[in-house]
Amino acid sequence: MKTILTILSAMLCAIASAQGPKPVTFYISPEGNDNFKGTVKRPWKTPEMAVLKASEYIRAHECDSATLVFAGGEYFLTDSLCIDSLKNVTLTSAEGEEAVFTGLKKVTGWTRDGDSKILKADLRACGIEDFGEVTSSINRVDLYFNGERQTLARWPDSGFARAGKAVGETDLAETWLHIHGTKEGVLKCPDERIMKWEDENDPILFGYWYWDWHNAFCKLGSVDREAGTFTIAEPWDKYGYRDGCRFLGMNLLCELDTTGEYYIDRSAGILYWMAPDGFDENRDEVTLSIFSRPYMITIKDCENVNVCGMTFKGGRHGAIDI
Repeated sequence: MKTILTILSAMLCAIASAQGPKPVTFYISPEGNDNFKGTVKRPWKTPEMAVLKASEYIRAHECDSATLVFAGGEYFLTDSLCIDSLKNVTLTSAEGEEAVFTGLKKVTGWTRDGDSKILKADLRACGIEDFGEVTSSINRVDLYFNGERQTLARWPDSGFARAGKAVGETDLAETWLHIHGTKEGVLKCPDERIMKWEDENDPILFGYWYWDWHNAFCKLGSVDREAGTFTIAEPWDKYGYRDGCRFLGMNLLCELDTTGEYYIDRSAGILYWMAPDGFDENRDEVTLSIFSRPYMITIKDCENVNVCGMTFKGGRHGAIDI
């Protein structure tokens, strides 16, 4: 009998070993607590802590698969969720619900700027300290009114202006296309309003300076009122500047004249915005994208990772990097 029991015990151990570790499921809710166990009745609260604790558990117990179930609602992210060197992991909204990862911060405390239609808000009083970079493709701040992106104060209000003749010292001539330009970014002003841009804190120009397939941001260097020209700050674009090139001015407080436009005084931390008629701070929502990491989720050296039924919004760059 002892021999039979020993054989049965060995067989059961072999079966258990063949089956491997069981799948595991963790739960996260905006109403949870990061000191809980991540169970359905005691869910975690923040995605960052949930991913960290789940990853530690999966490695410690060698789980063959894991699911992180997020209850419906918004989860404000302060850092990227890093899923590193894991297999068979799923992040999903709870059935019939929608989990939203957001990098948006609400802007409140609006006051009117004098007698104008422009409103202003103290961003630091709203807990916002990082104002991003105007010309960055991965760290640019956006303002939203009830989910609709607003426009950084600019001229012209739509489309592009055409610069005058390029009058730098070094001529560039693509004779076969008859395109004249100069190496230096010195251009005739198409409108006298450009003269006052020099008084702005950080005037930015965006344009197709020579070729229509190449664009670039740059800073306004100086304005010559007598000559009627404006000079782009160095370094100059490698392709040069052509006569009549398309461009626009942006990040200009003096051009904040259209509903939906905004401007951030980065030194003072003040946001200026021309709100639509009927704006009600108690009813409407104004938010600023403050999540400054390149991606909300990074997935590295993994196999079979699934992200299902989730919404990402308010990041300054991208949602997921794999």
